[in-house]
Amino acid sequence: MKTQEEVENLKENWLNDPCWDISLTEDFEEFAEQLRQREINEAKVDATAEDLGVKGLYRLICRLEDMQEIHSEAIALLTEGKSFEAYNVLLKGLKRETMLKDRKTGAEKP
Repeated sequence: MKTQEEVENLKENWLNDPCWDISLTEDFEEFAEQLRQREINEAKVDATAEDLGVKGLYRLICRLEDMQEIHSEAIALLTEGKSFEAYNVLLKGLKRETMLKDRKTGAEKP
């Protein structure tokens, strides 16, 4: 049985190279609907950006909103005295940004 963290990692990998139907990924059948929804959401974002004619800018705004949510979550954890959990939230956000940057620049994973 796959964990939610493994599902999130699969989603991030798919974002780096969305050339397959993520909802049909082997060993992730129990998450098919969640993965299908991810594909639908990404297609909507792309369509909206394309309609606006500013795809890159729209994607950047979406990423900035994601980063703001991550920082807000980390700050909330810090105010509760949960510094290790806040660190993990920030680290997860940093890993995601690094993956997106690598995708943009064409860098490969080690």
